[in-house]
Amino acid sequence: MPGMKDLLFSPVLPLSRAAIPVLFLQVFEQTMRDDMRSLQTAIRLGSRLAILHHAHRMKGVLAIVESAPGVRLCTAIERLAEERRHPARMAALADALECCLFSTWEGRE
Repeated sequence: MPGMKDLLFSPVLPLSRAAIPVLFLQVFEQTMRDDMRSLQTAIRLGSRLAILHHAHRMKGVLAIVESAPGVRLCTAIERLAEERRHPARMAALADALECCLFSTWEGRE
């Protein structure tokens, strides 16, 4: 059982009202950063299946942590990828998702 020194409050997740183990936050952040890079690369390359894969994967994780804005952005990216339309709009949505996820993490130890 973790002690209080092993707990941290999340600045991003809606679950921030409760203490969350530091390791969970570190894994969450690294996984989201890796998937974000992969999603942006897939959008840049126009790889529809990779876009769908990463957007869906991120949407699932964001649903678990109850991040409604993140889920909405991932859903919009998925929809555009399914329609094979608006790559510039997908890129803009991915940028918004990145900002939504990581802007408050910058500078956090």
